[in-house]
Amino acid sequence: SLRRSIQKERWQDVRHILSTEDGKARARTKSYVVSDESVTALHLACWHKAPADVVHMLIITGQPMMESMPNHMSPLHFSMVAKPTPSPEVVRLLLDAFPHDVSRPTSRVMG
Repeated sequence: SLRRSIQKERWQDVRHILSTEDGKARARTKSYVVSDESVTALHLACWHKAPADVVHMLIITGQPMMESMPNHMSPLHFSMVAKPTPSPEVVRLLLDAFPHDVSRPTSRVMG
């Protein structure tokens, strides 16, 4: 599954899944629970330090709006909270895709 591949950091499997229409549809419509919060596949990938090409693939699938998340944690927030910090390329991809996330407040830090 997409979730399992992301969580196990099997990036080649994630690339394969996202190369199919079914995989793209799952990435666009499925939500996952992390620390009692509903998040997107992009959030999950950022938490697990996905490489830039995987982050890019998830961004271009068209992620659902994240405004409904109670803690307002964006994929950028997830990537910055998890250790180690993301590559500059991943940060740039996220900032370009979601420029409003820079000023979005969060109500708590995931852990």
